[in-house]
Amino acid sequence: MRTNILWKIILVLAITALCVFFYFHKGLNLGLDLKGGVHLVMIMDPSPHVKTTVNNDARMLEEELTKRNIAFDAVSRHGEKPGVIVVQGKNPSLGPEVDRIVDESLSRYSFESVDMGHFELTMKDHHLQEMENFAVEQSVEVIRNRIDKYGVSEPVINRQGIGSRRIIVQLPGVEDSTEIKRLIGKAAHLEWRLEVEPIGGRSTRQEIVDFFQGNVPPDVEIVRGSSEKYGGERWFALKTTGPVSGADLQQVFVDADEYGQPQVAFVLTPAAGQKFQKFTGEHIGAPLAIVLDNLVITDPIIEDAIPDRGVIRGNFTQREVKDLVLQLKSGALPCIPSFAEERTVGPSLGLTSIRRGTLSGTVGMILVLIFMLLYYRASGINANVCLLLNFVLLMGIMSIFGMTLTVPGIAGIILTIGMAIDANVLIFERIKEELYEKKTVLTAIANGFGKAFITIFDSNVTTLIAALFLLEFGSGPVRGFAVTLTVGLLASMFTAVFVSRLIYEIVVDRRTRGGVAPKTLSVGPTGLFRNLNIPFMKVRSIFAVISIVVILVGMWSWLYPAFQTKGANITRWSLGDLGFNWGIDFKGGQEIQMHFTHPVDVREVEKTLREKAEGSLTAVQFGAADDNEILIRMSATDEQGEMLGEDALAERGDRILDALRSEELKKAVSDGKLDLNTSDTKIVEELIARAFISGELSGTDEQAESLALAIADYRKEHAGCLPSIDVLKGIDGMSDAMFGYLSRNVVVGDFAILRIDTVGPTVGKELKNKALQAIIGSLIGILLYAWFRFQLRFSMGAILALVHDTLVMLGLVALFQVEINLPTIAAFLALLGYSINDTIVVFDRIREHMKRDRKTEDVTLFNRAINETLSRTAITSLTTFFVVLAMLLYGGEVLFSFSFVLVVGVIVGTYSSIFVASPGVLLWNRMGLQRLVTRRKVR
Repeated sequence: MRTNILWKIILVLAITALCVFFYFHKGLNLGLDLKGGVHLVMIMDPSPHVKTTVNNDARMLEEELTKRNIAFDAVSRHGEKPGVIVVQGKNPSLGPEVDRIVDESLSRYSFESVDMGHFELTMKDHHLQEMENFAVEQSVEVIRNRIDKYGVSEPVINRQGIGSRRIIVQLPGVEDSTEIKRLIGKAAHLEWRLEVEPIGGRSTRQEIVDFFQGNVPPDVEIVRGSSEKYGGERWFALKTTGPVSGADLQQVFVDADEYGQPQVAFVLTPAAGQKFQKFTGEHIGAPLAIVLDNLVITDPIIEDAIPDRGVIRGNFTQREVKDLVLQLKSGALPCIPSFAEERTVGPSLGLTSIRRGTLSGTVGMILVLIFMLLYYRASGINANVCLLLNFVLLMGIMSIFGMTLTVPGIAGIILTIGMAIDANVLIFERIKEELYEKKTVLTAIANGFGKAFITIFDSNVTTLIAALFLLEFGSGPVRGFAVTLTVGLLASMFTAVFVSRLIYEIVVDRRTRGGVAPKTLSVGPTGLFRNLNIPFMKVRSIFAVISIVVILVGMWSWLYPAFQTKGANITRWSLGDLGFNWGIDFKGGQEIQMHFTHPVDVREVEKTLREKAEGSLTAVQFGAADDNEILIRMSATDEQGEMLGEDALAERGDRILDALRSEELKKAVSDGKLDLNTSDTKIVEELIARAFISGELSGTDEQAESLALAIADYRKEHAGCLPSIDVLKGIDGMSDAMFGYLSRNVVVGDFAILRIDTVGPTVGKELKNKALQAIIGSLIGILLYAWFRFQLRFSMGAILALVHDTLVMLGLVALFQVEINLPTIAAFLALLGYSINDTIVVFDRIREHMKRDRKTEDVTLFNRAINETLSRTAITSLTTFFVVLAMLLYGGEVLFSFSFVLVVGVIVGTYSSIFVASPGVLLWNRMGLQRLVTRRKVR
């Protein structure tokens, strides 16, 4: 064997071994949609950090004026303007002295004399921005600290982009997000602030504004009271600054009052304790409001000077006290968080997704392998080896670089299987052409790879452009699709161009050992698509009419609803007005996917839920009828269109669970029994550990954890549901005594929650805009590349085909009301790359003939190029169709929209490369636009 072949073999084996080693050593990182967990997007409001900083600066200014013996009336933070300190006083030297202090110690403020005896210090914009940025960064660390104390393994907590106010929290293995959100959803920003007239607050904010005759003093802020603590709406007038805050706490712990009610006990730092004692001593008889996260939770009267120790009462539950203590210990969040997006996936749903994805991928791959073997014969073995190696390299590369596999990522792998074979088909068809022209085997192989390389390169680059835009504008699991598609395409180029040629070289080398070069090469039938002369361009007008009709019908299906609601004035239209079936990714809302242990009537479920839950609500069958799964869709906004708060969403979720439970089950739950089918593993573990702690049973914390996990694994294998309590007997580690204990303390409900998705309207609108940007960006990127690689008329033909495909697909999606979600957009972008692939193959062949024959393009040349590349078009479309059809049939409901777009898109993309792109170039020439462009260049 020649040395260069040996080294190539060693290189391929080394790369393969490396990928296999890392795959088994590190494994693949599974996304939350595969292994279960919680994905949260939090929007942070940094105003509390700004307030605290301004309060501290105001105190420092007050102390400095006192130290310099400068008389003043008041120094406070402005109640309405963020980052502003107000100084009041009639002393003539007050203004100049304050200005001097600003220059010396408070340079981040600008000084302004507003009126006689009224001065304002305004924080400069860049300092305010830096402070807000720091608050968000610090919030990431506080959230990480809280989650670490909670005990979640391998959490992902990151800021979403530089300068963004969003924080992404991913918690693998967490089945119920309620407790986590309660833990990290509170800023725990604690303040003690003096209450001013009107004492006791008012029922509305306007009443307090009226009390001040519409002119609220700058050192007074109107703050809402906690509706839970005050039993309804309440507003208070408070001083903007207080003596101490949560930052002054030295110790904090759970305590109980004389009646055994839970309360929070605290110890202040020595310096803060002295300040607090002095302040309370000066204001005996006045109400001192305790403000938590900008809500008044209680306003007790100061009865005596309070030293460095005290308690916080507020009708707390034991859980609230425990959470508040943990939050205060881990440090207050500098920002007030709000949840804009939540996706909770149960482990059983992830397991189902893996099984369905694996099944559809396996079926698709087997069909491709069989077809390639039957059609290309011995060369089909070459292609199949490359395809399997491509899969190995894809898994290995993702493992090496720690990339995450998601449900759309599995779809990306499946799509890659179909598209990866394209490069082999291009090469094999070129080799067949060379052999048909009586070239030697060695020459045919060399020319086949050489001529096909530039086409392979061009077609893959256009798909990569679409994938890169997905990476830039995609979110969550969709980025996983872009990752697998990108890595798969790069791996397929290596296997098709390098490994496939190496296999041929090995075969040829073995045959020539006897000194005689091989005369034949098994590449399938060489004359099947030869000498075709189908007049495609002759009927281009007929197909143009067909395309226009299809596009117009489709456009009517998504434009007509906008006409109905907003009229003909398109300036009033928005994307939401168009007749698409927008998923919650884009319109916002809440989806709950549930699995029942028995068949249920969807209409009865919907009727029951509408009686119990507020807002618009629908229930639909999810998957096959015998899956016993229902998808509940609800608006996540109130009547004013504002995102419902966490407490409101949780309360509605509880009402939904309660409405679907039987009366017997409701009674059991109200009696304190745990529903195993709706409780997460951690709660089950706590229940089991309670038996060990109380001495009712003997065991350890490790045994409690192991048994809870065993129960969870059983649920995972059975679509998240235990069919009855008796199945617990067969679980590993379950003793008779433990089964008896659980039988007394748990029940098995009729359903399990597989996933919960909540997307706020703001996030939905942003995702919709990002999707539009990704589609437009991909179109522009592909146009520019086609323009760079070809001439302008060819790029215009390519972009005409892409616009055609996009409009046809949008029309079909609207016509059949296929849900548009993030995976659907990913499928759109993948099809843009796939569609342009076939077009580029034809254009490359036209360019080749033009160079060789020195001929300008005409109808004859286009017909010849399309007929010569028809074999590649048919085979690639067929193999890709195999895998996307398998995805549609076996991928399940989760991937239905995605696979529908791909199945229809493969057909539409193949059609447009023949009947739209090439006629577009001819139309460009016939209209004389190319001569116009050339003339302008000459001038």
